Amino acid sequence: MVASRACSNSVEDSKPEVYKFRITQDPEEWKYVERLMPIRLVPKVTKKDSYPSGWRPQTEEGKNHPDYFVERSKNHMLPVHLDQYMRGQVKVTKIKRIRGDIWKFHDELKEHLETTEGKIINSQVIEGNCVIKFKGDHVYYCEQWLLSKGF
Repeated sequence: MVASRACSNSVEDSKPEVYKFRITQDPEEWKYVERLMPIRLVPKVTKKDSYPSGWRPQTEEGKNHPDYFVERSKNHMLPVHLDQYMRGQVKVTKIKRIRGDIWKFHDELKEHLETTEGKIINSQVIEGNCVIKFKGDHVYYCEQWLLSKGF
């Protein structure tokens, strides 16, 4: 013998669970709720001697460079990226957000990369988009050079 239950999908059979709560305006209790809420704006950088991740903030020297300027992202990161094409076989280092004399910036950085790597590096300057591309993976050397300049 098989036992079966009758299912009913009617609204009368289901009773909603009622939760009891109270509304509070107490700031002492509200501070625990604010900790759980997401931050709407990226906070300002707190000045320290060194950071555990090795990250460095932009210096005044970099902000006041006479010829060119590299703007950081809204999260205070350097705009140096590695693009990979053809399933990772072609690597291109891209530097964005360059303001000022982009050609002087390109010449100085290219000279640094060629002396560091010991070979000729192909590059492309896109003035309209304020972007420079270098063929190959040179992200580390570009970031170190930008940090040494104060950007």
